[in-house]
Amino acid sequence: MNKKVGREETGALLPLPTILDPDKHKEVIDQYEKAKQDAINEGRDVDEAIKDWKRKWAENDKHGYSIPITPDDIKEIAENYGLNKNDKNYTKKLNKLLKQAFNDKHGSYIYESAKLGTEITDIFRKASEKEELTEDDKKNIREKYYQNQENLIDLFKKVPPIKANSKELNKAVEESNKDVFENQYEKGRYNTEFHINTSPNLNNSIGEDFKRTREIEDVLKKLKGRVGN
Repeated sequence: MNKKVGREETGALLPLPTILDPDKHKEVIDQYEKAKQDAINEGRDVDEAIKDWKRKWAENDKHGYSIPITPDDIKEIAENYGLNKNDKNYTKKLNKLLKQAFNDKHGSYIYESAKLGTEITDIFRKASEKEELTEDDKKNIREKYYQNQENLIDLFKKVPPIKANSKELNKAVEESNKDVFENQYEKGRYNTEFHINTSPNLNNSIGEDFKRTREIEDVLKKLKGRVGN
């Protein structure tokens, strides 16, 4: 699964990692295994050696600064997400997870991406003013490209996943939806989408408050059904 399409955030194009396919990228995977084994044999820091190898691979003109995701990375991601190799649907679930993680223009984005994207945009803006993109500028941009992808890969390898059917997650989203909706309801919004009375007289009788509550709860049921989508 070769993914070189990035996302554009705050004006800067951020490359996405490339998933190494065992069939299509056999030679590359062999090179990776050799780099890893050489580091082990020479007593070097294996993680740093792998990081350097990935970045050198990404700098090739054909790869567009896209860092490779190795079979070892994929194994760690699968383990972190509790995928069982004995499950007959293992491959299907793994491919779905990898697509959501790295091939989805909306999903392949983390908090740090916005910050790094802004910093890259600033570099280009200042270079435009000076009418020159220096070697230091290019190096700085590459570093932020790599940092963003490494953060993304580490997120799926190391951070415990929050499942969409989590009771606590559902509760938190429902409470958040309720707070947001009540605020928007009182300002007269959502009437087109949900076809409800958005102008209750809150100073009237208890009956008005009851009507407002029933309408809100009805909409919240619809909102709750969207959790995890």
